[in-house]
Amino acid sequence: MLPFPAGRDPVEPGGPLPPLLRLYTVRQVARILQVTEEAVRKLIFTGKLAASRVGIFVRVAEPSIQAFLDESRCARPDERRDPLRRKRRREAV
Repeated sequence: MLPFPAGRDPVEPGGPLPPLLRLYTVRQVARILQVTEEAVRKLIFTGKLAASRVGIFVRVAEPSIQAFLDESRCARPDERRDPLRRKRRREAV
């Protein structure tokens, strides 16, 4: 039996957990990022995705996932280099 009523949070009765306390398993992070569990473990091992150990378990906080996504975002079209720039320069010569 659970030490608190089903559907209720132990930290804030009746409310959702604050974002800093929302932790995800490697499997859940893999589903969120739509990659394999092995890819998530590699991101954690290389330090690209911050994670914590809770006993023997690895957990990833929600802000860590958001920070990873913010750092790895693709450039907007106006920030990208012109792919035809090199070709145009060769044609001008």
